[in-house]
Amino acid sequence: MINSYRGFSQLSENKFETLWADATIIFDTNILLNLYRYSPTTQKDFFAVLEKLGDRIWIPYHVGLEYHRNRHNVKDEPIEVFPDLKKHVTDALAKISLSKIQKSSVKHIVSDEGFTTAIDKAKEILIDEISRQQKEFETAALDFDVNDKIIELFEGKVGQRPVDQDAVDKLNDRGRSRFLKKIPPGFMDADKHKTEDNSFSDCGVVYEKRYSDFIIWEQILEFAKSLKKKAIIFVSDDAKDDWWLKVGGKTISPRPELVSEIFTCSGAELFHMYNSSDFLRYCKQYNHTHISADTIEEVHLLEGEYRVGKLARFNETRVNPIDVEYSVKEWAGEFCEVYDFDGKSHGFDFFSIFEGDVTYFICKLVKLTPTDMVTKIKKVIIEARSKLSHQFYEPDEEGKIHLVIVVDGDSVVPFRKLRQSALVFEEFLTICNINDLKLTVGFIDDMNKKFENFWTVSSEQHW
Repeated sequence: MINSYRGFSQLSENKFETLWADATIIFDTNILLNLYRYSPTTQKDFFAVLEKLGDRIWIPYHVGLEYHRNRHNVKDEPIEVFPDLKKHVTDALAKISLSKIQKSSVKHIVSDEGFTTAIDKAKEILIDEISRQQKEFETAALDFDVNDKIIELFEGKVGQRPVDQDAVDKLNDRGRSRFLKKIPPGFMDADKHKTEDNSFSDCGVVYEKRYSDFIIWEQILEFAKSLKKKAIIFVSDDAKDDWWLKVGGKTISPRPELVSEIFTCSGAELFHMYNSSDFLRYCKQYNHTHISADTIEEVHLLEGEYRVGKLARFNETRVNPIDVEYSVKEWAGEFCEVYDFDGKSHGFDFFSIFEGDVTYFICKLVKLTPTDMVTKIKKVIIEARSKLSHQFYEPDEEGKIHLVIVVDGDSVVPFRKLRQSALVFEEFLTICNINDLKLTVGFIDDMNKKFENFWTVSSEQHW
């Protein structure tokens, strides 16, 4: 019976040992791009793993193509941390004020001059330390070229380019048919053709972005036919549901359809998929490769920062409104008993969580980009404030309505940039004298369908 349903069968310990002893390891685009985002130590540890695997590593042609098209978008991301951090420190210290102390009964005890001098000294020490670490990081980056190392390691280990436009068009036709039937992988990218930047060309051949995952999968299937040892490991940080079987928010295994297809179409005998941190963890276990716990932890954290890896997206799919409703409602339940949920409140595109006549939360799903992130969130704040009417919305016991902005899955803003923007919006609420709103910004975790908030702020005068 097991042979009839191989897509659903779990590998035994003996088969895992055989898999790791024999498998060709295939890497997705996001794995290569994330190598730019690691610290120098983790980069070197990861490359050491690839070097030890030797001729067992391989990438489809389309992975290499996506890598080269996108690497310039990500290679400078780590450097951007340092100026952002300096600004964060400067802004935070600038907000420390003696105003409250001066109004208190202990104002005669505190010296303005001594307090200000201490703040200035703290700022100088912190900025100097950030500058030192930035210089150290930049020196290490100059000494180690990620692209050169990737090219060296994958020389002769890249799949064949499609022969012509006709070959790609046939793949597109197959992909279109599969997407209509929700056959994985790639069908969750079906709406990419609706964006302006929905195609690109290479060597005179035009590719539609929505079929990228499917083309990668087809190139893996074709390559697998040529292998003498019919064992394959595919490593990807793409967490979408068209790659993974998920139950109760937990990732269980590769999609059974993918496992069945690679067995049937290529003759593969063993197949498994890993994200990058699990790949390192099991590589350490089965290949006896030295990999530090710190390296695995950093790689795991980055999987959360760049859930898919392509252009630092939260995930590759639009957030399902139903997921938004239930995830935010569950999160809100930690603060109040949530009795009801209104999907389109009073004629505008917010939804609310309320109890009787008291509204505790109003929420909106927003798509952001790095260039319009601040502007769009400010616009939503103003929109919410101008449309709120107390005949429909009653503030909570603190006198505030809680505005929750859920970042849409199509957004391309790195988590780091949003995490560090809290002070910007706290200042905005203060300057605009918006004293009856709390603002929370967060996202729906694609892995467990839970709402994860970056921060909550409100006007300084009322927090």
